[in-house]
Amino acid sequence: MAGRSGTDPIAPGEVTAVLLVGLCHRLVAVLPTVAAANAVLVDASGTTRAVAGSSAATKACLSLPMNAGPWRGSVSVHSTNGIGFSNEDEGLIRTLTAAVQDVVRMHRDAAYFETELDGLRTAMATRASIEQAKGIVMAIRGVGPEAAFEMLSAQSQMDNNKLVAVAQEIVASVHPRDGRQQQHR
Repeated sequence: MAGRSGTDPIAPGEVTAVLLVGLCHRLVAVLPTVAAANAVLVDASGTTRAVAGSSAATKACLSLPMNAGPWRGSVSVHSTNGIGFSNEDEGLIRTLTAAVQDVVRMHRDAAYFETELDGLRTAMATRASIEQAKGIVMAIRGVGPEAAFEMLSAQSQMDNNKLVAVAQEIVASVHPRDGRQQQHR
């Protein structure tokens, strides 16, 4: 992530990888019995989204499933002793794994809601033009709002153009920038 500017968005997979690396390093640092930790997450299509880990000669392994919404994976923690992990160690590993799952899920949800918000902003920006064009069509053609919208939609399809572009063209024809009124369709 070196060289990233403060305004560049971080992809969900990147955040997940950073979180998993942090989880693995934290497990190795906190628990004396942990020699290495590895984690992997894949999405619903089977594409690997994040892999993290460290390696060491190990004798015991604890593997925990991770479920972050549609992403599935596991955290594997390795010990150098042949005994494995105490109940306290396992509890801490489970707690840290659950916390990472929650953060990954929240980041993925935040990215989804950001996309939704962008879509709503676009819809709000284009709605005014479409409503104005509907009003113009209603006034010129003497039709109701539904019929005016159907006419705009039909013109959009006939021109193979977006509805908002057709609406903006109609509004501009009534309120031209150069002061001349243009012919209506």
